[in-house]
Amino acid sequence: GGALIPLIAMGIPGSVIDAILIGALMIHAIQPGPTLFLNNPEIVYAMIAACLLANILMYVIMTSSVGKIAQLMYVPRAYVLPPILVFCVIGSFALNNLFFDVWIMLGFGVFGYFLERSNVPLGPFVIGFVLAPIAERNLRAGLMMTDGDFSPILTRPLPLVFVIVSVVLLFWPFYKDWQKARKNNVEG
Repeated sequence: GGALIPLIAMGIPGSVIDAILIGALMIHAIQPGPTLFLNNPEIVYAMIAACLLANILMYVIMTSSVGKIAQLMYVPRAYVLPPILVFCVIGSFALNNLFFDVWIMLGFGVFGYFLERSNVPLGPFVIGFVLAPIAERNLRAGLMMTDGDFSPILTRPLPLVFVIVSVVLLFWPFYKDWQKARKNNVEG
């Protein structure tokens, strides 16, 4: 529920589920963001009402069945994974009635497996996969306004702030690792 706030207000998905939801909204020609309240207020209020109703129902259902749900943890993976794989194959084939989509789904499944084994978080990858076409479209529109000149990104104050914040956030984990290694070397 909380991740819906940036999606509805700014058009930025706050979770993997919201990344899928933004794709579904765009398929129906609904642009999430500030104009969503003006152009489609019924969708916004329907989403808010659905979240409220879902929370009430989940409270009732979960408190009454928490013991049975906890027992699902002991179901062997050999019984759970085959039906999941079958539904994934059916869903990817049903999208365009092409077996090529099934191969793409399986390829990304293997890729996701190796990412998971390498301890690479999948959420940012999915969000980036959904946001890349949107960012590319907006970059293309911006470059058309400046006749292909990239310099306004670095010379105008607001884009420059976003570039600086992006660079800092990109290198922050490396800096923290370097700082931790330096501290360990000084102590050791």
